[in-house]
Amino acid sequence: DAAGGVPGADVESGLRRSIEELTDYGARPDAARAREELGRWLCTVGRDEEGTALLEQARATYVELGAAGWLRA
Repeated sequence: DAAGGVPGADVESGLRRSIEELTDYGARPDAARAREELGRWLCTVGRDEEGTALLEQARATYVELGAAGWLRA
């Protein structure tokens, strides 16, 4: 179990679905934050390459949006 007792597969699928829906809706900041959350989670479960790629995508969006506060986290 991961993320407060939620099975890892459910965590991952839920976040991936959220990223897709937020992207389709055009909510770039929220999609980036979901990518960041999934990326951090993937790194904690040993999937660093996938996690790092998502973190880099989130960071790129933060830079484009000028969301400097989110870059410090």
